[in-house]
Amino acid sequence: MFNILACETNTKQFMLNNSIFFVDRIEEKAVCNSKMYYLTGSSFSLPTDFKRVHNENHNLKICTNCKKNHKDVLKGLQSRLSNFPYCCDYHKRLANEKWFNKNDFNNVATLSADKIYFTWDFIKKFIDEINWEDEITDYLSHVIATFGSFPVDHGEPLFLGSYLNSIKSLVSGLDDKKYKKKKDAISDYIDRYYITELGKKQNTDFNVLLSIYHKWFKTFPFEISVFKDLKEKFSRTLPIIEKTRFNKYSGTAILYPTTKNNLINSLCNITNQIVTEINSLKLYEQGKLDELENYKLEIVLQKRKLKLKEGYRSDIKEPNSRYRKILKNWFSDEIDFIKEIEPTLKAIADKKSNLYLDILYACSKMQENKIFWKADENTRTKQILDLLEIRYPTKDQTQMGISATGIKSGSIDGIILDNNRIQIIIEALNLKYLNKSYIQNHISKLEKNYDSKGLKTKFLISYCEIADNSFQDFYEKYISFINNEVQFENLKEVSESLEPNYTDQRILKTVHIREKMSVTIYHILLKM
Repeated sequence: MFNILACETNTKQFMLNNSIFFVDRIEEKAVCNSKMYYLTGSSFSLPTDFKRVHNENHNLKICTNCKKNHKDVLKGLQSRLSNFPYCCDYHKRLANEKWFNKNDFNNVATLSADKIYFTWDFIKKFIDEINWEDEITDYLSHVIATFGSFPVDHGEPLFLGSYLNSIKSLVSGLDDKKYKKKKDAISDYIDRYYITELGKKQNTDFNVLLSIYHKWFKTFPFEISVFKDLKEKFSRTLPIIEKTRFNKYSGTAILYPTTKNNLINSLCNITNQIVTEINSLKLYEQGKLDELENYKLEIVLQKRKLKLKEGYRSDIKEPNSRYRKILKNWFSDEIDFIKEIEPTLKAIADKKSNLYLDILYACSKMQENKIFWKADENTRTKQILDLLEIRYPTKDQTQMGISATGIKSGSIDGIILDNNRIQIIIEALNLKYLNKSYIQNHISKLEKNYDSKGLKTKFLISYCEIADNSFQDFYEKYISFINNEVQFENLKEVSESLEPNYTDQRILKTVHIREKMSVTIYHILLKM
C-alpha cells in the first residue's frame, strides 16, 4: 500500500515502510488479464540499529586488538560525520532537501563501528559451521539494509562503503589456507551488492520474465471450453520465483527469480501436463464428450488462431517473391481451414432443431398465451407437451419410478422421446417466491424417485409468478440456492448459465455424475 506525499517537483514520492520512495518512471505492464505497474526510482530511509549476535569466543571485551581498532575506526567516522553532509558533492545535495535532517544521523558513527566488529565476530563464529554461507550472507544482508538509503545522485548510504571495505579487509586477514574459498565467497557477495543494489547490473529482469509468461498465457487456448476453468488459476499464477528463503536476521523472505531458460522450460512442462491430462481421449473415457461438434469447432478455430498469431514469413532470396510466397501460404491455409470447418458447421446447423430448443420454443408459446398466465402447473405443462407432440411422442402425468413416500408409483409431469427414442423427463412447479423446500423436493424427484435407470437429460421448469423487474434478482438467488444449498443425489460438477432467447426466460444447466457418467438437468425459469 503506497501513501502519496505532497510534492513540489515533478517526481512522485511515496511512503513505503517508513521510507520515501522517489519514482522516476512508471511503466504499465499487461500480464495475463491484469495490469501491473513497474516503478523505477530510488528511496530515502534512515539508518537503524541491527541485531547483535554474541560470539563468546571472540568479541570486543576479550580481544584487545579489535577493541583498539574499534576505537580508532569510531574516531575516524566521528571526524567524517562532523563534515556531513558537506563531505562530498553528492551528499551535499541532501542539505537542500526538506526531508533531510542531520540530527537523524548523530549516532551513525557509533552504530557503523559496532556493525563492523559485530559482523567480524559473527563471521568468526560461523566460518567453520556447515551452514556458514547462508548464515554469513543473511547477516551481511541484514546489516547492509540497516544503513538506510539515499535517493539517486545523493550519494551512497552514510559509512556503508567503510563498512563493506572493512569487512573485506578483515576477512582477507584469515591466513589459514582452508578459508581461501570461503574468503572469496564472502568478498564476491560484497562485490555483488555494488553490482545489483547500486544498479550497475541486474542478472534477472522481471520485465523479461513477465513478458514471457504473458505471451504464454495469451497463446494457450484457454478459450476452449475444456480449458476455461484453468484460465483464472493461471491468470493469478506468476511462476517467476524459483525459490524463497527466510532471513531470520532481517525477518524477511529472500526471493530468487528464475532464469529466462528455466521459465520457458517450466511453461513447456505446464503445457504438456495440461494437454496430456485434458484431451479428447480423456474426455471420451470419462463420458464427457457430449457436445462433439462444438468441441471440434473450438479446436479447429483455436488451431487457426495460433497459426495466425505466428504469422507468415518467407526466406526466399528474391525480394519480390517473398510477399507472393506469404500470400500463397495464406491461401492454402485458408482453403484447408474452410474444408476442415465446413462439415462441423453443417453438423451444428443440423442439430439446431433439437429437443432442447424445441422445449424452449414451446415454453415461449405457452408464455405468450394469456390463458396460461394464471393457470396451475399441470395445465401449463400439458400445453408445453401438446406443442411438442407435433414432433415428439409425449406423455403427461405418467406413472414412473416411486412416489415421495416410497409406496406408490411416482407421477412425473411429462416424458418426451427424442429423435433417437431416448426418454427425457420434465418436472414442473409454480413459484411465487424462492420456496427452497418445494424446489428441493422436485429436484429429489427428478434425481431419485422418478429416475430408476439413469436418464441422461432432465428438465425442471419453474413458472415464476413474480413482480416485474425482479426476475434477474430472483434468478440470481435461485442460482445461489442451487449451488450452495441444494442436496443433490448425484455430485454436481458443473453449473452454467445459458443464454436465453427471450428476456422472460432464464436457463441454468447443471451437470452431475451418476455411475461415473454425466447427466444434465436444465433448470428453465419462466416469468409468468
